Amino acid sequence: MKTQLIFVKWLVAVAFLVAQAPVSAAPTQDEVFKSISDNMGNSHDPGMGDKTIKGVLVGAVGLVVLLTFVGMRQRKPRSAKTLNHAGKLTKELLKKIPLRKAELKAIRTLAEVKVDDARVVENPLVLMLCPSVLSRCAGKKGLKIDKRVVESLIRKLALK
Repeated sequence: MKTQLIFVKWLVAVAFLVAQAPVSAAPTQDEVFKSISDNMGNSHDPGMGDKTIKGVLVGAVGLVVLLTFVGMRQRKPRSAKTLNHAGKLTKELLKKIPLRKAELKAIRTLAEVKVDDARVVENPLVLMLCPSVLSRCAGKKGLKIDKRVVESLIRKLALK
């Protein structure tokens, strides 16, 4: 039994050495040329052809561009979107309330008036919507506004 085991190991070792020995069968010149033309003309690995490599490169460049734009968008500070535009609202009010140019100029001037060292209104629209604030600003002494224009303006706005 022990001898059989040694014989099998020997047989396996010899078979291994024979399998590793170089084969001396030389291919013919026609076989070499045929093998070269087959390898050059036909790709045996269809997954990595020239088109696939170009596609992967284009996809990688596209991904880099996309990530760049996403990063720029996240870095950009978000500004609050104005819902109402004062100029558009003023135009809408002027359609409803017929004011002359002198009256509109008087409203804009009164909006810049400071009462008690503080500005009363930030927007002339407030004066058009609230005649009491308009009369308070008009009561300030030393204004370069025609008093008749302010009085007619207060009357027009109070009626609407």
